[in-house]
Amino acid sequence: MPEYLAPVADLAKMERMEASQRRESLGELAAKIAHDFNNSLTIIKSYADLMLKDVLENDPWRTPIREIQKAADQAANLARQILAFASNRVIASKVFAINRVVKEMKDMLHMNVGENIRLSLNLAPNLGYVKTDPGQLFQCIHNLVSNARDAINGPGTITIRTENQYLESESEASALGLAPGHYVMIEVKDNGGGIPEFIQEKIFDPLLTTEAPDKGTGLRLATVHNFFTRQGGTVKVFSPPGEGTAFRAYLPRVYESLEPDALLPSGPEKCGLGETILLVEDEAAVLNVTKQILTQAGYRVLAASDGEMALAIYEKLNEPINVVLTDVRMPKMNGRELVDRLRARQPGLKAIFMSGFSSDIISRNGILEKGFYFISKPYSIEGIRSKLREVLDDDSC
Repeated sequence: MPEYLAPVADLAKMERMEASQRRESLGELAAKIAHDFNNSLTIIKSYADLMLKDVLENDPWRTPIREIQKAADQAANLARQILAFASNRVIASKVFAINRVVKEMKDMLHMNVGENIRLSLNLAPNLGYVKTDPGQLFQCIHNLVSNARDAINGPGTITIRTENQYLESESEASALGLAPGHYVMIEVKDNGGGIPEFIQEKIFDPLLTTEAPDKGTGLRLATVHNFFTRQGGTVKVFSPPGEGTAFRAYLPRVYESLEPDALLPSGPEKCGLGETILLVEDEAAVLNVTKQILTQAGYRVLAASDGEMALAIYEKLNEPINVVLTDVRMPKMNGRELVDRLRARQPGLKAIFMSGFSSDIISRNGILEKGFYFISKPYSIEGIRSKLREVLDDDSC
């Protein structure tokens, strides 16, 4: 490099480092805000769920309670997008078929798009497997369908299509910003008004929003782009004039064995059989509503507001407990330290961590390891009860 260009190169390198540090700091701040936000949503959502169970079908209060639930779910979705965007990597990778995710979320997507929009599936047979986090892929598909819904003014059609693609030549692959090889493609297409070309160029910019105030934040597509590019894939927008818009996302195809675990929570609500649960949560309102949920489900719940109180309760009990359900971030003692100290007294004790942070952020801090379970806030009544039943019935831990 010519000597006179060295200062310019150094300056560019410094600017890239500063930009990276700013993004990292912004991500940490966003994650902390989303964590506290999720704690508040847990209280709102849980009490709304409890109220709805006690209200008769013809009671006029059912409608406003459902609106509270809907608003809480929308806010929780926003918090998940913030956490996904703040996260720099995927932890919970599994080998699975994208078709299965689409089929399992079909009913949810129908509800999301409403009665005026037809949802059509065109799923390729013998679709290859991918290896990534199915939960984050689920969120990305949901984001793309929500974006397509908002692009349609009135009746319309959204089509989800999957296919195997082999990008053989360097030129074909580089046109998509990929390396040559085998990929699995998922396309979400709408017949809305399309996207102007000047907006297409910056459609994945997290600071860009073309949405109405009641339609979201504009963070949806940035989250989608962030996810697929981190996984060695990409997502591209195609919007020829008068033909609507298609988002095509690519993930590398893998040839590993399929993992049979369920991708999405399902099944009826699970109840307790009188098992003893040590519940630890420093947010009083979250502690109270979670205790109420689990007590009504048939569990014996011992509630503590911090780790020291939990240990004191355990020492006085003089009998084993079935599981500890604890928040991760607490004053005096974090959830992992509490579980380690309880396991020193009761080896093999089952543990579930709960947090307003996402599981990958928790894992990155060394909290989650094999043998630990996790549930994110805000959780539904069915979600927390099903998770508890799953852990109690698991003989492998």
